[in-house]
Amino acid sequence: MTLLDTVRKNRSDLPPVTGRQVMSTMFAYHKDATVASYCPKKGRVVILMSSLHSQGEVDVTNPKKKPAMILEYNATKGGVDTADKMLRTYSTKCMTRRWPVAVFSNVLDISALDAYIYVDTFESSVEYKTTTQETLVSVSTGEGTCWDSR
Repeated sequence: MTLLDTVRKNRSDLPPVTGRQVMSTMFAYHKDATVASYCPKKGRVVILMSSLHSQGEVDVTNPKKKPAMILEYNATKGGVDTADKMLRTYSTKCMTRRWPVAVFSNVLDISALDAYIYVDTFESSVEYKTTTQETLVSVSTGEGTCWDSR
């Protein structure tokens, strides 16, 4: 399993970044991870960490000279953004100081999203013979039958 994600600039273990040239990239290496710091415009720095990339590569054919880590991150982040948007729309989260409640709420949200994706993907391909409204109309007109479940 690999990691490729952004890092907040105000972390205490990262040195402050000032006076950088525009479109410049700095890399930091560790045995398991690589950190890239890219300056897209004056006063703005983007920091990414990756366990997938072992060495820093910059795409010189790109006019903005972006590192390969940023190009890959931009290409693959769409699913996470969509999931976050869907979870934000229908969430069960509430303000709480108890971490087990927060974890349970997050698990419940992700499970609901998984169930929605499953139903939307697999069940939408199944064509049902009648809808609920058609069934009610047929029962009310006497064409269909209604079973009593008592």
